[in-house]
Amino acid sequence: MTDLAIVFQWASKHLLPCFYKQLFGISCPLCGGQRSVILLCEGQFWESMKMFPPLLPLAITLLMVCFWKFMGLLGKKAILIALIVDAILLLFNMVYQNMVN
Repeated sequence: MTDLAIVFQWASKHLLPCFYKQLFGISCPLCGGQRSVILLCEGQFWESMKMFPPLLPLAITLLMVCFWKFMGLLGKKAILIALIVDAILLLFNMVYQNMVN
């Protein structure tokens, strides 16, 4: 087993609890995000997307922000649109998770 595999195995057994869910009894907008990132890092792309669909748009937005900040390639308007789309996807994901569970 490689060192990276050991790290992912350890991380999957030591996930942080969702305090939002503990306080309010419903899933938060980011519920499933930790498990989804671990699945993605393990190469399980489709399982990761099923666990937390907003992960890919959030990752793309993060890359956009990095390019905008460090290279000046993207304007603020593009970042703002991406953040609005991400917020909408997170809210839809939260509503869906709470309706299904």
